[in-house]
Amino acid sequence: MESSKTSDEIFIDEILHSVKEKDLIKTKVLLRESSNVSESTKRRLLLKVVSSDDDFAIPLLLYVILNMPETAASPKVQEMYLEKAVHCKNLQNVFHNINGVNEKSFFIESLAEREDPDVQKFLISCLSDSNDVRLISSLLKVMGEQKNSSYAPYISDFLYSDNMDLVYQAVNTLGKCSTDLAIDALVSRAGADASLNKSIVEALKNIKSEKAIKALAGFLSSASSSLRNNARTALGSLKELAVPSLVRGLDSANKNIVILNLNILGETGVIEAVKPIRKFLQSIPEDANVRFAAYEALGLLPSKTGAYTLTQGLLDEDEGVRIAAARAVNQQFDHLYEKGVANVFAAEESRERIVDALLTAESNKVVSCLIHNPEFNKSAMTVLKARRDKDLLNFYIGLAKNINLTCDISIKKSEKTVAVEHGICVVDDSRLLLKIYRKILTELNVNFHLFEFAEAALEYIKEEKPSLILTDLNMPVMDGIEFTKKVRELHDSNELPIVMVTTQDEKADRTAAKEAGVQEYLHKPFDKSGIEKVLEKYVK
Repeated sequence: MESSKTSDEIFIDEILHSVKEKDLIKTKVLLRESSNVSESTKRRLLLKVVSSDDDFAIPLLLYVILNMPETAASPKVQEMYLEKAVHCKNLQNVFHNINGVNEKSFFIESLAEREDPDVQKFLISCLSDSNDVRLISSLLKVMGEQKNSSYAPYISDFLYSDNMDLVYQAVNTLGKCSTDLAIDALVSRAGADASLNKSIVEALKNIKSEKAIKALAGFLSSASSSLRNNARTALGSLKELAVPSLVRGLDSANKNIVILNLNILGETGVIEAVKPIRKFLQSIPEDANVRFAAYEALGLLPSKTGAYTLTQGLLDEDEGVRIAAARAVNQQFDHLYEKGVANVFAAEESRERIVDALLTAESNKVVSCLIHNPEFNKSAMTVLKARRDKDLLNFYIGLAKNINLTCDISIKKSEKTVAVEHGICVVDDSRLLLKIYRKILTELNVNFHLFEFAEAALEYIKEEKPSLILTDLNMPVMDGIEFTKKVRELHDSNELPIVMVTTQDEKADRTAAKEAGVQEYLHKPFDKSGIEKVLEKYVK
Protein backbone atom coordinates (compact mmCIF):
# COMPACT_ATOMS: atom_id res chain seq x y z
CA MET A 1 0.00 0.00 0.00
CA GLU A 2 1.45 3.40 -1.06
CA SER A 3 2.20 5.69 1.90
CA SER A 4 0.35 9.00 2.08
CA LYS A 5 2.26 12.20 1.23
CA THR A 6 3.49 14.54 3.92
CA SER A 7 2.15 18.08 4.20
CA ASP A 8 5.45 19.43 2.84
CA GLU A 9 5.22 17.13 -0.18
CA ILE A 10 1.65 18.19 -0.88
CA PHE A 11 2.66 21.83 -0.60
CA ILE A 12 5.60 21.27 -2.95
CA ASP A 13 3.34 19.65 -5.51
CA GLU A 14 0.96 22.60 -5.43
CA ILE A 15 3.79 25.08 -5.84
CA LEU A 16 5.37 23.16 -8.67
CA HIS A 17 2.04 23.00 -10.46
CA SER A 18 1.60 26.78 -10.08
CA VAL A 19 5.10 27.32 -11.39
CA LYS A 20 4.47 25.06 -14.35
CA GLU A 21 1.29 26.98 -15.15
CA LYS A 22 3.11 30.30 -14.58
CA ASP A 23 0.39 31.29 -12.15
CA LEU A 24 2.25 34.08 -10.39
CA ILE A 25 -0.64 35.16 -8.19
CA LYS A 26 -1.35 31.64 -6.87
CA THR A 27 2.34 30.99 -6.27
CA LYS A 28 2.63 34.16 -4.20
CA VAL A 29 -0.47 33.17 -2.20
CA LEU A 30 0.91 29.72 -1.50
CA LEU A 31 4.24 31.11 -0.40
CA ARG A 32 2.53 33.67 1.81
CA GLU A 33 0.52 30.91 3.52
CA SER A 34 3.50 28.62 4.02
CA SER A 35 4.05 29.38 7.69
CA ASN A 36 4.05 25.63 8.56
CA VAL A 37 6.56 24.75 5.87
CA SER A 38 10.22 24.71 6.81
CA GLU A 39 12.55 27.41 5.49
CA SER A 40 14.70 24.75 3.85
CA THR A 41 11.65 23.53 1.91
CA LYS A 42 10.87 27.08 0.78
CA ARG A 43 14.42 27.56 -0.46
CA ARG A 44 14.28 24.25 -2.36
CA LEU A 45 11.14 25.47 -4.05
CA LEU A 46 12.81 28.75 -5.01
CA LEU A 47 15.52 26.77 -6.72
CA LYS A 48 12.75 25.30 -8.87
CA VAL A 49 11.41 28.77 -9.51
CA VAL A 50 14.79 30.00 -10.73
CA SER A 51 14.75 27.44 -13.51
CA SER A 52 11.61 29.04 -14.98
CA ASP A 53 11.47 31.99 -17.38
CA ASP A 54 12.64 35.44 -16.26
CA ASP A 55 9.23 37.05 -16.55
CA PHE A 56 7.97 34.61 -13.91
CA ALA A 57 11.05 33.96 -11.78
CA ILE A 58 12.20 37.54 -11.26
CA PRO A 59 8.83 38.96 -10.06
CA LEU A 60 8.45 35.99 -7.68
CA LEU A 61 11.96 36.37 -6.27
CA LEU A 62 11.34 40.08 -5.80
CA TYR A 63 8.16 39.28 -3.89
CA VAL A 64 10.07 36.93 -1.59
CA ILE A 65 12.89 39.42 -0.99
CA LEU A 66 10.58 42.29 -0.05
CA ASN A 67 7.79 40.40 1.73
CA MET A 68 9.32 37.26 3.26
CA PRO A 69 12.30 38.50 5.30
CA GLU A 70 13.17 35.16 6.93
CA THR A 71 13.41 33.42 3.59
CA ALA A 72 15.09 36.38 1.91
CA ALA A 73 17.74 36.46 4.64
CA SER A 74 19.45 33.54 3.00
CA PRO A 75 22.41 34.70 0.85
CA LYS A 76 21.40 32.04 -1.64
CA VAL A 77 18.09 33.81 -2.35
CA GLN A 78 19.86 37.12 -3.01
CA GLU A 79 22.36 35.41 -5.29
CA MET A 80 19.59 33.72 -7.27
CA TYR A 81 17.83 37.04 -7.81
CA LEU A 82 20.94 38.95 -8.86
CA GLU A 83 21.97 36.19 -11.23
CA LYS A 84 18.60 36.37 -12.97
CA ALA A 85 18.54 40.21 -13.03
CA VAL A 86 22.06 40.55 -14.42
CA HIS A 87 21.38 38.24 -17.33
CA CYS A 88 17.76 39.21 -17.96
CA LYS A 89 17.03 40.00 -21.61
CA ASN A 90 13.28 40.62 -21.65
CA LEU A 91 13.36 43.62 -19.34
CA GLN A 92 10.06 45.11 -20.45
CA ASN A 93 8.17 41.81 -20.09
CA VAL A 94 9.65 41.24 -16.64
CA PHE A 95 8.85 44.81 -15.55
CA HIS A 96 5.27 44.40 -16.77
CA ASN A 97 4.81 41.31 -14.55
CA ILE A 98 6.16 43.00 -11.41
CA ASN A 99 3.43 44.28 -9.12
CA GLY A 100 3.95 47.07 -6.61
CA VAL A 101 6.04 50.23 -6.80
CA ASN A 102 8.55 49.01 -4.22
CA GLU A 103 9.24 45.85 -6.20
CA LYS A 104 9.52 47.76 -9.46
CA SER A 105 11.91 50.26 -7.84
CA PHE A 106 14.00 47.44 -6.37
CA PHE A 107 14.26 45.83 -9.80
CA ILE A 108 15.32 49.08 -11.45
CA GLU A 109 17.95 49.82 -8.79
CA SER A 110 19.38 46.32 -9.14
CA LEU A 111 20.24 47.17 -12.77
CA ALA A 112 22.64 49.98 -11.80
CA GLU A 113 25.76 47.97 -12.65
CA ARG A 114 24.37 46.86 -16.01
CA GLU A 115 25.34 49.52 -18.52
CA ASP A 116 24.57 47.66 -21.74
CA PRO A 117 22.38 49.25 -24.44
CA ASP A 118 19.35 47.11 -23.52
CA VAL A 119 19.32 48.48 -19.97
CA GLN A 120 19.84 52.06 -21.14
CA LYS A 121 16.95 51.78 -23.58
CA PHE A 122 14.77 50.22 -20.88
CA LEU A 123 15.54 52.94 -18.31
CA ILE A 124 14.81 55.73 -20.79
CA SER A 125 11.53 54.08 -21.75
CA CYS A 126 10.49 53.73 -18.10
CA LEU A 127 11.39 57.33 -17.34
CA SER A 128 9.29 58.55 -20.25
CA ASP A 129 6.27 56.44 -19.29
CA SER A 130 6.24 56.62 -15.49
CA ASN A 131 4.22 59.03 -13.36
CA ASP A 132 5.08 57.54 -9.98
CA VAL A 133 7.47 59.67 -7.90
CA ARG A 134 9.07 56.68 -6.14
CA LEU A 135 9.71 54.95 -9.45
CA ILE A 136 11.08 58.07 -11.15
CA SER A 137 13.37 58.61 -8.18
CA SER A 138 14.82 55.11 -8.61
CA LEU A 139 15.29 55.66 -12.34
CA LEU A 140 17.13 58.96 -11.76
CA LYS A 141 19.27 57.34 -9.09
CA VAL A 142 20.38 54.52 -11.40
CA MET A 143 21.00 56.92 -14.28
CA GLY A 144 23.17 59.01 -11.99
CA GLU A 145 25.19 55.98 -10.92
CA GLN A 146 25.72 54.97 -14.54
CA LYS A 147 26.81 58.51 -15.55
CA ASN A 148 25.79 57.93 -19.15
CA SER A 149 25.62 61.07 -21.29
CA SER A 150 22.72 59.71 -23.36
CA TYR A 151 20.39 60.13 -20.36
CA ALA A 152 20.76 63.92 -20.12
CA PRO A 153 17.94 64.97 -22.53
CA TYR A 154 15.43 62.79 -20.68
CA ILE A 155 16.51 63.87 -17.19
CA SER A 156 16.35 67.59 -18.03
CA ASP A 157 12.56 67.56 -18.15
CA PHE A 158 12.42 66.73 -14.44
CA LEU A 159 14.18 69.97 -13.53
CA TYR A 160 10.73 71.51 -13.84
CA SER A 161 8.76 68.82 -12.00
CA ASP A 162 6.09 69.85 -9.50
CA ASN A 163 7.82 67.56 -7.01
CA MET A 164 10.91 69.34 -5.63
CA ASP A 165 12.51 66.09 -4.48
CA LEU A 166 12.60 65.00 -8.12
CA VAL A 167 13.97 68.39 -9.15
CA TYR A 168 16.87 68.03 -6.73
CA GLN A 169 17.52 64.47 -7.84
CA ALA A 170 17.48 65.55 -11.49
CA VAL A 171 20.08 68.22 -10.66
CA ASN A 172 22.29 65.65 -8.97
CA THR A 173 21.93 63.17 -11.83
CA LEU A 174 22.67 65.77 -14.51
CA GLY A 175 25.79 66.74 -12.59
CA LYS A 176 26.98 63.17 -12.92
CA CYS A 177 26.18 63.03 -16.66
CA SER A 178 28.73 65.85 -17.23
CA THR A 179 27.64 66.67 -20.78
CA ASP A 180 27.32 70.08 -22.42
CA LEU A 181 23.57 69.55 -22.63
CA ALA A 182 23.43 68.73 -18.91
CA ILE A 183 25.39 71.90 -18.09
CA ASP A 184 23.11 74.06 -20.26
CA ALA A 185 20.04 72.55 -18.59
CA LEU A 186 21.41 73.24 -15.10
CA VAL A 187 22.32 76.83 -15.98
CA SER A 188 18.83 77.45 -17.37
CA ARG A 189 17.23 76.22 -14.14
CA ALA A 190 19.33 78.40 -11.82
CA GLY A 191 18.22 81.67 -10.25
CA ALA A 192 14.74 81.17 -8.84
CA ASP A 193 15.34 79.36 -5.53
CA ALA A 194 18.26 79.84 -3.11
CA SER A 195 18.36 76.22 -1.96
CA LEU A 196 18.12 74.90 -5.51
CA ASN A 197 20.83 77.34 -6.62
CA LYS A 198 23.18 75.76 -4.11
CA SER A 199 22.52 72.27 -5.50
CA ILE A 200 22.97 73.42 -9.09
CA VAL A 201 26.25 75.12 -8.26
CA GLU A 202 27.47 72.00 -6.46
CA ALA A 203 26.59 69.86 -9.48
CA LEU A 204 28.49 72.16 -11.84
CA LYS A 205 31.46 72.29 -9.47
CA ASN A 206 31.66 68.50 -9.44
CA ILE A 207 31.68 68.35 -13.25
CA LYS A 208 34.89 70.48 -13.31
CA SER A 209 34.91 70.84 -17.11
CA GLU A 210 35.87 74.12 -18.76
CA LYS A 211 32.25 74.72 -19.77
CA ALA A 212 31.00 74.04 -16.23
CA ILE A 213 33.55 76.44 -14.73
CA LYS A 214 32.61 79.13 -17.26
CA ALA A 215 28.98 78.62 -16.24
CA LEU A 216 29.89 79.16 -12.58
CA ALA A 217 31.81 82.30 -13.50
CA GLY A 218 28.76 83.49 -15.41
CA PHE A 219 26.68 83.23 -12.24
CA LEU A 220 28.79 86.03 -10.73
CA SER A 221 26.73 88.48 -12.77
CA SER A 222 23.41 87.03 -11.58
CA ALA A 223 20.79 89.28 -9.97
CA SER A 224 20.45 86.60 -7.27
CA SER A 225 22.86 87.23 -4.39
CA SER A 226 22.55 83.59 -3.25
CA LEU A 227 23.56 82.34 -6.69
CA ARG A 228 26.51 84.76 -6.82
CA ASN A 229 27.77 83.70 -3.42
CA ASN A 230 27.33 79.98 -4.02
CA ALA A 231 29.25 80.35 -7.28
CA ARG A 232 31.94 82.32 -5.45
CA THR A 233 32.45 79.54 -2.91
CA ALA A 234 32.52 76.86 -5.61
CA LEU A 235 35.01 78.70 -7.81
CA GLY A 236 37.32 79.35 -4.89
CA SER A 237 37.36 75.65 -4.05
CA LEU A 238 38.31 74.76 -7.64
CA LYS A 239 41.69 76.46 -7.11
CA GLU A 240 43.85 76.69 -10.24
CA LEU A 241 41.10 75.20 -12.43
CA ALA A 242 39.05 78.36 -11.92
CA VAL A 243 41.83 80.89 -12.56
CA PRO A 244 41.46 81.21 -16.39
CA SER A 245 37.72 81.97 -16.18
CA LEU A 246 38.23 84.38 -13.27
CA VAL A 247 40.99 86.24 -15.13
CA ARG A 248 38.68 86.69 -18.12
CA GLY A 249 36.19 88.24 -15.72
CA LEU A 250 38.64 91.06 -14.99
CA ASP A 251 37.85 92.46 -18.46
CA SER A 252 34.21 93.10 -17.52
CA ALA A 253 32.89 96.64 -17.76
CA ASN A 254 30.91 95.99 -14.57
CA LYS A 255 33.08 96.88 -11.57
CA ASN A 256 31.06 94.62 -9.26
CA ILE A 257 31.85 91.61 -11.40
CA VAL A 258 35.52 92.59 -11.52
CA ILE A 259 35.61 92.88 -7.73
CA LEU A 260 34.01 89.46 -7.27
CA ASN A 261 36.49 87.86 -9.66
CA LEU A 262 39.36 89.47 -7.75
CA ASN A 263 37.90 88.30 -4.44
CA ILE A 264 37.73 84.72 -5.69
CA LEU A 265 41.20 84.81 -7.25
CA GLY A 266 42.48 85.62 -3.78
CA GLU A 267 40.37 82.86 -2.24
CA THR A 268 41.83 80.23 -4.57
CA GLY A 269 45.12 80.65 -2.71
CA VAL A 270 47.15 79.49 -5.72
CA ILE A 271 50.26 81.12 -7.15
CA GLU A 272 48.79 81.00 -10.67
CA ALA A 273 46.53 83.90 -9.66
CA VAL A 274 49.36 86.28 -8.69
CA LYS A 275 50.71 87.29 -12.10
CA PRO A 276 47.34 88.17 -13.73
CA ILE A 277 46.33 90.33 -10.74
CA ARG A 278 49.62 92.21 -10.82
CA LYS A 279 49.22 92.74 -14.55
CA PHE A 280 45.70 94.02 -13.91
CA LEU A 281 46.97 96.49 -11.31
CA GLN A 282 49.51 97.92 -13.71
CA SER A 283 46.60 99.49 -15.62
CA ILE A 284 45.79 101.45 -12.40
CA PRO A 285 42.02 100.82 -12.21
CA GLU A 286 40.08 104.03 -11.70
CA ASP A 287 37.73 102.70 -9.02
CA ALA A 288 39.15 102.54 -5.48
CA ASN A 289 37.01 99.48 -4.63
CA VAL A 290 38.56 97.62 -7.54
CA ARG A 291 42.09 98.57 -6.48
CA PHE A 292 41.29 97.53 -2.92
CA ALA A 293 40.01 94.13 -4.09
CA ALA A 294 43.13 93.56 -6.20
CA TYR A 295 45.54 94.31 -3.35
CA GLU A 296 43.42 92.36 -0.90
CA ALA A 297 43.55 89.33 -3.21
CA LEU A 298 47.34 89.56 -3.48
CA GLY A 299 47.50 89.63 0.30
CA LEU A 300 45.90 86.17 0.32
CA LEU A 301 48.19 84.61 -2.28
CA PRO A 302 51.60 82.94 -2.14
CA SER A 303 54.73 85.05 -2.59
CA LYS A 304 56.04 85.79 -6.07
CA THR A 305 58.72 88.25 -7.11
CA GLY A 306 57.75 91.71 -8.34
CA ALA A 307 57.85 94.39 -5.69
CA TYR A 308 57.08 97.58 -7.60
CA THR A 309 53.31 97.19 -8.10
CA LEU A 310 52.59 96.43 -4.46
CA THR A 311 54.80 99.07 -2.88
CA GLN A 312 53.29 101.75 -5.13
CA GLY A 313 49.94 100.84 -3.61
CA LEU A 314 51.17 102.33 -0.34
CA LEU A 315 50.97 105.74 -2.02
CA ASP A 316 47.38 105.32 -3.26
CA GLU A 317 45.06 108.26 -2.64
CA ASP A 318 42.47 105.97 -0.99
CA GLU A 319 43.12 104.90 2.60
CA GLY A 320 41.54 101.48 2.16
CA VAL A 321 43.68 100.73 -0.87
CA ARG A 322 46.81 101.70 1.06
CA ILE A 323 45.85 99.32 3.85
CA ALA A 324 45.18 96.50 1.38
CA ALA A 325 48.52 97.16 -0.31
CA ALA A 326 50.23 97.09 3.09
CA ARG A 327 48.73 93.67 3.80
CA ALA A 328 49.79 92.38 0.37
CA VAL A 329 53.35 93.68 0.78
CA ASN A 330 53.55 91.97 4.17
CA GLN A 331 52.32 88.69 2.73
CA GLN A 332 54.94 88.65 -0.03
CA PHE A 333 57.71 90.49 1.85
CA ASP A 334 61.34 89.74 0.95
CA HIS A 335 64.54 91.70 0.37
CA LEU A 336 63.16 93.23 -2.84
CA TYR A 337 60.16 94.59 -0.98
CA GLU A 338 62.43 95.88 1.78
CA LYS A 339 64.15 98.15 -0.71
CA GLY A 340 60.86 99.08 -2.36
CA VAL A 341 59.17 100.04 0.90
CA ALA A 342 62.26 101.99 2.02
CA ASN A 343 62.19 103.98 -1.22
CA VAL A 344 58.49 104.73 -0.89
CA PHE A 345 58.89 105.71 2.76
CA ALA A 346 61.60 108.19 1.76
CA ALA A 347 58.88 110.49 0.40
CA GLU A 348 58.49 112.68 3.48
CA GLU A 349 55.00 113.99 2.71
CA SER A 350 53.58 110.42 2.65
CA ARG A 351 55.31 108.90 5.65
CA GLU A 352 52.52 109.05 8.18
CA ARG A 353 49.96 107.76 5.69
CA ILE A 354 52.23 104.82 4.86
CA VAL A 355 52.92 104.07 8.52
CA ASP A 356 49.21 104.30 9.31
CA ALA A 357 48.44 101.77 6.57
CA LEU A 358 51.18 99.38 7.71
CA LEU A 359 49.99 99.54 11.31
CA THR A 360 46.30 99.18 10.47
CA ALA A 361 47.06 96.12 8.34
CA GLU A 362 49.27 94.82 11.17
CA SER A 363 52.06 94.26 8.65
CA ASN A 364 54.41 92.65 11.16
CA LYS A 365 57.14 91.68 8.67
CA VAL A 366 57.38 95.15 7.16
CA VAL A 367 57.18 96.99 10.47
CA SER A 368 59.81 94.70 12.01
CA CYS A 369 62.13 95.59 9.13
CA LEU A 370 61.55 99.37 9.36
CA ILE A 371 61.14 99.87 13.08
CA HIS A 372 64.87 100.49 13.60
CA ASN A 373 64.59 103.53 11.31
CA PRO A 374 64.30 106.65 13.57
CA GLU A 375 62.07 108.43 11.04
CA PHE A 376 59.76 105.43 10.83
CA ASN A 377 59.59 105.16 14.61
CA LYS A 378 58.88 108.88 14.91
CA SER A 379 56.03 108.63 12.40
CA ALA A 380 54.70 105.57 14.18
CA MET A 381 54.55 107.44 17.50
CA THR A 382 52.58 110.25 15.87
CA VAL A 383 50.12 107.81 14.31
CA LEU A 384 49.64 105.78 17.48
CA LYS A 385 48.92 108.88 19.57
CA ALA A 386 46.34 110.03 17.04
CA ARG A 387 44.72 106.60 16.75
CA ARG A 388 44.22 105.96 20.50
CA ASP A 389 44.03 102.22 19.79
CA LYS A 390 45.49 100.22 22.65
CA ASP A 391 45.52 96.98 20.66
CA LEU A 392 47.50 98.68 17.90
CA LEU A 393 49.90 100.15 20.45
CA ASN A 394 50.49 96.71 21.96
CA PHE A 395 51.15 95.34 18.48
CA TYR A 396 53.85 97.96 17.91
CA ILE A 397 55.38 97.62 21.38
CA GLY A 398 55.62 93.85 20.90
CA LEU A 399 57.64 94.30 17.70
CA ALA A 400 59.81 96.99 19.28
CA LYS A 401 60.78 94.68 22.12
CA ASN A 402 62.26 92.27 19.60
CA ILE A 403 64.99 94.82 18.85
CA ASN A 404 65.17 96.17 22.42
CA LEU A 405 63.49 99.43 21.37
CA THR A 406 61.68 101.28 24.14
CA CYS A 407 58.39 102.94 23.20
CA ASP A 408 57.54 105.63 25.70
CA ILE A 409 54.00 106.39 24.68
CA SER A 410 50.64 106.54 26.41
CA ILE A 411 47.18 106.87 24.93
CA LYS A 412 44.60 109.25 26.32
CA LYS A 413 41.00 108.25 25.96
CA SER A 414 39.14 110.51 23.59
CA GLU A 415 35.84 112.17 24.36
CA LYS A 416 32.88 110.10 23.26
CA THR A 417 31.45 111.48 20.02
CA VAL A 418 28.50 109.12 19.54
CA ALA A 419 26.47 107.64 22.37
CA VAL A 420 26.00 103.91 21.79
CA GLU A 421 24.36 101.94 24.56
CA HIS A 422 24.85 98.40 23.30
CA GLY A 423 27.60 98.75 20.71
CA ILE A 424 27.75 98.33 16.95
CA CYS A 425 27.76 94.92 15.23
CA VAL A 426 29.82 94.79 12.01
CA VAL A 427 29.67 91.81 9.64
CA ASP A 428 32.06 91.52 6.69
CA ASP A 429 33.97 88.55 5.30
CA SER A 430 36.96 90.81 4.49
CA ARG A 431 39.45 90.83 7.36
CA LEU A 432 41.01 93.96 5.93
CA LEU A 433 37.71 95.84 5.96
CA LEU A 434 37.16 94.73 9.53
CA LYS A 435 40.50 96.34 10.39
CA ILE A 436 39.32 99.56 8.74
CA TYR A 437 36.05 99.39 10.69
CA ARG A 438 38.07 98.89 13.87
CA LYS A 439 40.16 101.97 13.11
CA ILE A 440 37.17 104.21 12.40
CA LEU A 441 35.01 103.03 15.30
CA THR A 442 37.93 103.29 17.71
CA GLU A 443 38.52 106.89 16.61
CA LEU A 444 34.81 107.55 17.16
CA ASN A 445 35.14 105.94 20.61
CA VAL A 446 32.25 103.57 19.89
CA ASN A 447 31.91 100.09 21.34
CA PHE A 448 31.85 97.53 18.57
CA HIS A 449 31.85 93.80 17.79
CA LEU A 450 33.43 92.61 14.53
CA PHE A 451 32.42 89.38 12.79
CA GLU A 452 34.00 87.77 9.74
CA PHE A 453 31.20 85.21 9.46
CA ALA A 454 27.48 86.02 9.45
CA GLU A 455 26.67 82.81 11.34
CA ALA A 456 28.82 83.91 14.30
CA ALA A 457 27.22 87.36 14.29
CA LEU A 458 23.76 85.80 14.31
CA GLU A 459 24.63 83.69 17.36
CA TYR A 460 25.84 86.81 19.13
CA ILE A 461 22.67 88.75 18.26
CA LYS A 462 20.51 85.94 19.66
CA GLU A 463 22.09 86.67 23.05
CA GLU A 464 22.82 90.41 22.83
CA LYS A 465 20.92 93.11 20.93
CA PRO A 466 23.32 95.70 19.43
CA SER A 467 22.30 99.29 18.72
CA LEU A 468 23.06 98.99 14.99
CA ILE A 469 24.20 96.39 12.46
CA LEU A 470 26.50 97.19 9.53
CA THR A 471 26.63 94.23 7.14
CA ASP A 472 28.23 93.38 3.83
CA LEU A 473 26.10 91.95 1.01
CA ASN A 474 28.31 89.43 -0.79
CA MET A 475 29.52 86.94 1.79
CA PRO A 476 30.07 83.17 1.44
CA VAL A 477 27.81 80.60 3.14
CA MET A 478 25.31 83.24 4.38
CA ASP A 479 25.03 86.49 2.42
CA GLY A 480 23.89 89.82 3.79
CA ILE A 481 20.29 89.43 2.64
CA GLU A 482 19.88 86.00 4.22
CA PHE A 483 21.58 87.29 7.38
CA THR A 484 19.19 90.26 7.51
CA LYS A 485 16.16 87.97 7.17
CA LYS A 486 17.34 85.88 10.10
CA VAL A 487 18.00 88.98 12.23
CA ARG A 488 14.50 90.23 11.45
CA GLU A 489 13.11 87.01 12.92
CA LEU A 490 14.62 88.23 16.19
CA HIS A 491 14.20 92.03 16.03
CA ASP A 492 12.12 94.30 13.80
CA SER A 493 13.46 97.46 12.18
CA ASN A 494 12.19 99.69 15.00
CA GLU A 495 14.25 97.73 17.52
CA LEU A 496 17.40 97.17 15.52
CA PRO A 497 18.39 99.17 12.41
CA ILE A 498 20.46 97.44 9.71
CA VAL A 499 22.63 99.26 7.16
CA MET A 500 24.09 97.34 4.23
CA VAL A 501 27.63 98.42 3.29
CA THR A 502 28.57 97.17 -0.17
CA THR A 503 30.02 97.90 -3.59
CA GLN A 504 26.92 96.45 -5.28
CA ASP A 505 24.44 98.94 -6.69
CA GLU A 506 22.08 96.77 -8.75
CA LYS A 507 18.37 97.49 -8.39
CA ALA A 508 17.60 93.82 -7.71
CA ASP A 509 19.97 93.79 -4.75
CA ARG A 510 18.49 97.00 -3.36
CA THR A 511 14.96 95.64 -3.65
CA ALA A 512 15.88 92.31 -2.05
CA ALA A 513 17.75 94.08 0.76
CA LYS A 514 14.81 96.40 1.48
CA GLU A 515 12.35 93.50 1.48
CA ALA A 516 14.63 91.59 3.87
CA GLY A 517 14.62 94.51 6.31
CA VAL A 518 17.60 96.73 5.49
CA GLN A 519 16.99 100.42 6.18
CA GLU A 520 19.78 101.97 4.16
CA TYR A 521 22.70 101.38 1.80
CA LEU A 522 26.21 102.72 2.43
CA HIS A 523 28.56 102.37 -0.49
CA LYS A 524 32.19 101.35 -0.31
CA PRO A 525 34.70 102.84 -0.08
CA PHE A 526 33.43 104.45 3.11
CA ASP A 527 35.31 106.79 5.44
CA LYS A 528 35.02 108.05 9.00
CA SER A 529 32.52 110.78 8.10
CA GLY A 530 30.26 108.30 6.30
CA ILE A 531 30.18 105.93 9.28
CA GLU A 532 29.68 108.87 11.65
CA LYS A 533 26.62 110.07 9.69
CA VAL A 534 25.10 106.59 9.85
CA LEU A 535 25.65 106.43 13.60
CA GLU A 536 24.13 109.86 14.14
CA LYS A 537 21.09 108.87 12.08
CA TYR A 538 20.31 105.49 13.61
CA VAL A 539 21.87 105.41 17.07
CA LYS A 540 20.04 107.36 19.76
